[in-house]
This record gives sequence, structure tokens and C-alpha cells, in this order.
Amino acid sequence: MFARFRGSLLLKGSIAVAGCAALMPQHTHSAGVPELTLPQVGLGLWKSKPGEVGEAVKTALRSGYQLLDGAAAYSNENEVGEALAECIAQGIVVRDDVVVVSKLFNTHHVWQGDRSRPAAALTKTLADLRLEYLDVYLMHWPLAFEQTDMAAIGGLRLENGTPNPKLVMKFEYLETWREMLSLKRQGKARHVGVCNFTVCPPPIPACPVPNLLLTCSSPAPTPRQVEMLRSLMAAFPAEEWPAVNQVELHPYLAQPELVAFCREHGIALMAYSPLGSADSYSGASFPAQVSNGK
Repeated sequence: MFARFRGSLLLKGSIAVAGCAALMPQHTHSAGVPELTLPQVGLGLWKSKPGEVGEAVKTALRSGYQLLDGAAAYSNENEVGEALAECIAQGIVVRDDVVVVSKLFNTHHVWQGDRSRPAAALTKTLADLRLEYLDVYLMHWPLAFEQTDMAAIGGLRLENGTPNPKLVMKFEYLETWREMLSLKRQGKARHVGVCNFTVCPPPIPACPVPNLLLTCSSPAPTPRQVEMLRSLMAAFPAEEWPAVNQVELHPYLAQPELVAFCREHGIALMAYSPLGSADSYSGASFPAQVSNGK
């Protein structure tokens, strides 16, 4: 059933049901940055529970998966690292054959001149994963939080689902990107990219509260994230553009404008929830049978 091709996992005669999928498996910047090859499907680690995520990683690697898509914000990188280390020690996989993706969360963007936060975040991620480098390190959102400890203020949202009023945030990504490039030069990440730099859909009346990060239904909508991507690219030479943009992308959120933009500029587009998700935008953009998990 499984066939390996140029380091990628292809599924013959079936649809790949996975947490993420690369729409553009091979990517080279026009300025001559070394090629990034992504497997066509991968294991997404969001919502993977403690005590279960390690077994999921081991099962995936034994089955031929070659991409693990994680993040510090998923709070499971330590268990993921244990499972990956075990598979490497047992000879199930070779480190260089596995594309490991993680993400810099909003709590560790550059904030008011403090440029140490991105490096501190990546140091912890590498320690948790028991790795010397990441294959791909993504900026999780184009948004910075003042607080580095969400638990200290009671979390991202209140119990009723509304944004936590104690959270101080602002759109900041250029200086954070500069620090991520520095981490790449230090060899701690082979490629750097962005995540959720997407085209914001129209406001959805059924959405109970503004999405704290996309704020698609906010009375004052945020700039379209594709414009943020353009502004980031305008501030840096082509060889320092994002190698990857990971976004939610599926039949109910096709984002043709973003797909065309990334293709035009040689940015590999990685889709999460490629078959859709019942809680995407509160399910408002999905048919009832999909929203109900049927």
C-alpha cells in the first residue's frame, strides 16, 4: 500500500486521512535556497491526548509516515520526542528521513525589544523533542502576546469561551521573523516558515465569539493575512522569504487566492485539516452532516 518516492509518502489506491498534507511537495526559492521536499501526507499532532500521542507517533512511523506536524502550543512535544527517539533507537526510522515540524507560539514573539523569546522557545522545543534541529519551524500566528505564561492569567479564553481580557496582544511578526532567520542560520532549524497567514473568510454570523487569532468575525477585522505575508516578503530579500505557509485548507475552505499567491512566489503550501474539520469556524461553513461529525 505504501510507496516511498523522493522521501515522500504516497498512498496508492486510497485517500490519505492525515492531520496535514503538502499541496506543493517540492519547493525551491528562485534566489537559490536549497530545495525543501515535504511528504505529501503527515501526522498532525493537535488535540493528541497525553498517553496516546506517543503511540500514535510510533504507529505512524512504523506505517511509513515521514512527517510529524507538532507545536509547542499542543503541549505534547515531550511525549512526541520520547516516541520519536524510541523509533530511531530501534531502527524503525532514520532521523534524516523524518520531517519534524514545530511552531513558535504567540507567547514567544519578540515583545518590546525582548529578542530572546523566540530562541528560548526553540531551545525548549528541541529539548522536549530530543533533537538537535527541526526540519521546519513555523511562526504559529502573526500575533504577539505580552504574557509568556497563559496559565498565570487563566488561559487564552474564559470558561464561557470569550477571549481573556487580561491578555495583551498586538500584530507583530517582522522582528520575530528576523529572529527565526537567525535561528535558521545557527542550524537549529533547516527551514523556517509561517502558519495561518491565510485569507480571512467573510464574517460568519453563527460564530459565537470572534476567533481570537483570526478575528474573522470581529467588528474591526484584522488585515487579511495574505497582506501580512506580502508585507513580510517586502521587508526581506527573496532568499529570506518563508519556505512554508501552513493553513487550514480543504473543500469547504479552498482559499484559491492564497493558493495562487503561494504558487506564484514559490512558497510551499501545507494544508491542515485537509478533509475538513467539524469545529472550523464553529462549523458554520460546513453542512450540518459534517458539523455533526457524520
